[in-house]
Amino acid sequence: NYELGLKGTVLDRMVTFDVALYQVDWKDIQLQNTALPSQFVFFTNGKKARSRGIESQVTVRPWTGMTIDANATIGKSELTRTLSRSTANQQVLTGTAGDRLPYSTRFTGNLSVQQEIPLSSDLTGRVGFNVNHVGNRFGDFNLDSPAARYGRAKLPAYTLVDLTAGLTVAKRFEFNLYVRNLFDKRTPLIVDTGNGVRLPQAIFSTPRIAGINMSVQY
Repeated sequence: NYELGLKGTVLDRMVTFDVALYQVDWKDIQLQNTALPSQFVFFTNGKKARSRGIESQVTVRPWTGMTIDANATIGKSELTRTLSRSTANQQVLTGTAGDRLPYSTRFTGNLSVQQEIPLSSDLTGRVGFNVNHVGNRFGDFNLDSPAARYGRAKLPAYTLVDLTAGLTVAKRFEFNLYVRNLFDKRTPLIVDTGNGVRLPQAIFSTPRIAGINMSVQY
C-alpha cells in the first residue's frame, strides 16, 4: 500500500480538508469462485491487481450551527494480469488485464449538511440532509466454463437522499425524525450469479422509510 496525503485547515479554521493519493498492489488477489457441480462458493487466488486513485474529505462551517461535510473518491481498480484458463483438474475464473475488480467504482461521493438552531437555553433544533452517490460497478468474475450461461453482472450508478430533523432538550433528551431513501430508489446493491452459472439473485436498496427515534444521555 502506498499513500501520499495532505491535511489541514484554512480560512481561520472554517474549512478542514484531507486529500490523499493512494495505490494498492495485490499479488494473488482473493476472488469469489463457485465449484461445479455442487455450486459451493469459496475464495480462490487470481494473480495480480491494482487499485489507485484520490480520496478527499472537506468540512466547512460557514456560520454558527452550520456543518457541511463532503467526501469523494475517484479511482480505478483492475486486474493487471490475465487470469489462467481452466484445466481438466482446476476450474478457475475468467478475466483479462484491465477488467475492473468486483464492486469497484470509478467515483463515489457523499454530501451531508446540518444546521443547528438554538431555540432557548435548554432547547436546540436541527435539520439536515444527506446525499450519497455510488458509481456503476461490475459483479464477481465468471467461471471459465461453458456452464457460465449468464454474463458478468453490471450494476447501475445510484444516488440516495436522506432527510433528518431533531430536537435536543436540556442537552440530555434527543428526538429525531428521519426519512431514508427520500425518492424511494430501488437499485441493486449486490447481484450474485454464482460466477455465471445460476439465475441472478439481487439485494436491493431499502425502500423509503420514515420514522422517529428518541435517546437519553445519562
